[in-house]
Amino acid sequence: MPITIAITYDSLLGAEARTTDPLAGALLAHASFRKVFDDEDEAPLPEHMRGLHSLPYTTSSHDLCRAVSHAAEMLRAARFHVDLDPDLYVGPTTTFTDPQGIKFVGAAVLDAVDLVAAADDIVSTSRAIDQILDRNDGALVRLVEFFKVAADKARVAGESLPPALSTDLDAAAALTEQLCERLAETAVEIRLSAEPPAVQRQQQRSTVGVDTARSQAAARARAAGSSSVQSQPRPGAANHRIAAPLTRPDVTPPKRR
Repeated sequence: MPITIAITYDSLLGAEARTTDPLAGALLAHASFRKVFDDEDEAPLPEHMRGLHSLPYTTSSHDLCRAVSHAAEMLRAARFHVDLDPDLYVGPTTTFTDPQGIKFVGAAVLDAVDLVAAADDIVSTSRAIDQILDRNDGALVRLVEFFKVAADKARVAGESLPPALSTDLDAAAALTEQLCERLAETAVEIRLSAEPPAVQRQQQRSTVGVDTARSQAAARARAAGSSSVQSQPRPGAANHRIAAPLTRPDVTPPKRR
């Protein structure tokens, strides 16, 4: 008979799940649940405290429902019976053209669209935009990786795919990478505008200092280049020195015996 795991919600404590099964505990941890009490403590825990896992009550309602739904799906896939409040379950994101929610990557981008649409201040807007434009982990830089790997696969496939496919994918990767670099700077500016004024002033001073140092280095490099050009000898002088005789013309070298 399968083990039943109940996932409940309390307005003060957040989402809770109770299980002492090691596999179920690992799946809950993968879904961001944290074990409240350590079973390895010397003092034995009361029955109602054993195997208690929770999500922090500070977790936003959207993220909490996502985490709870993910935990429930993993537990059910592992043959556990899950007792879950329907209000906590968020099924796969569906659209008119994808009623079964199969295109999960596009659905994740739609989640980012919802985050931007729901943002009501510059801080939440910056966090939402970072989901797409962050230069390290945003969706756009991942799209660059996708195009590059797909181009490599197209080249390996050879004649089984259209010959221009790998070229088109390489071009898409290059264009997306350029767009990623340009918009990443925009995301940084938006993130900076969300910082307190003191932090903004410090960042601006740092930027000005870096720009000044770069300008001075470029000026020194130009000055060094111009001085080296001026110190070079005239081509005719160099040839004259090389062609000059090593002995005086009026002196005949002695013959060797």
